[in-house]
Amino acid sequence: MKSGREETPPALPVRRLCSSTAPAETPDPVRSCSWELLEACPKKNLDLSWQERVPMVEARRCRLAGMLHSRSSSFRPAGESLYGGSSLPPICKDSADFMPEKEMWAYCDMYSAGADVCNAQTSCYGDQGWCHCEKKEGCVAVGGTWIAQTCAMEMDTFSPEQIDALKLADVNGTCVDIYAQGMAVADFAGWTAQSCCQSFPATVCNKTLLPQTPCLHDEDFEHNKTQWAWCNLYPTPTEHDCKAQGCEGSEWHCHCEEEESCVALGGQWSEYQCWQDLKWMAATVHEGIAKAKHQHSCDDIEVYHSKLEYQVEWLGKSCCSSGQSVCEEL
Repeated sequence: MKSGREETPPALPVRRLCSSTAPAETPDPVRSCSWELLEACPKKNLDLSWQERVPMVEARRCRLAGMLHSRSSSFRPAGESLYGGSSLPPICKDSADFMPEKEMWAYCDMYSAGADVCNAQTSCYGDQGWCHCEKKEGCVAVGGTWIAQTCAMEMDTFSPEQIDALKLADVNGTCVDIYAQGMAVADFAGWTAQSCCQSFPATVCNKTLLPQTPCLHDEDFEHNKTQWAWCNLYPTPTEHDCKAQGCEGSEWHCHCEEEESCVALGGQWSEYQCWQDLKWMAATVHEGIAKAKHQHSCDDIEVYHSKLEYQVEWLGKSCCSSGQSVCEEL
């Protein structure tokens, strides 16, 4: 008979059903997972203990692996890779500039290992019943599986039409007026190039484009200036302890404005700085800024169907030592 009290799960899963190496007779590594377990899992599992739920989570990992596998091979002919020799689609200024193994995005798939185990990892934080990890090391340490989309995997999702359009842009030296499946090359290639090209904002669309800042003078950009900061504080301390450190809160939450108070309560202090916003500035914005500096005006320059001044205003005011964007100073 089950007690009404749920047991605390261990730091690591009881068992793993997904094998990283497929059996010799199985060509598809995804099939090494125990797919039949999915059918055996009950629809409702709220009353299950962690011993019964762990296999269900492992089965879900199998399903995620299958999704990534099928996605990465959906447009690739059997036995052909897009990441070797001349078959590499031109998305960066040249093939040597492409970083195939860089992770574009990633997350930790796990069954919560408990608040104490979770918060003991420098890149993780959580509370009863949940845990969030920002880095692979912390994820693995709490028994999770790190699911990542690399640049190589992302490029494998491009359709033949998109690849042909990229090749045409490479030959023409520009992406202007080149489309694939109704989308401009600069648009569908921009996000991937932003994460995967070492010399970004230089890409196949503009191989000589130099990095810009939202400031009139690049040296005025304050790369390490903190735009905002916050405290990841879990589990929530008592209201008494929270207020004793100068923080605001109740029995349900605690908010700290200062790093010292956050750390004193066992929290992790995080900051978001200007350089982190700058790295996500699109190539078309870099190109617009370069044009504005050349003509000494932002007039008549549009980016994504809006004026350039709107694209650089917020970051310029926040991170330029002058307190003004390039468009305000010109």
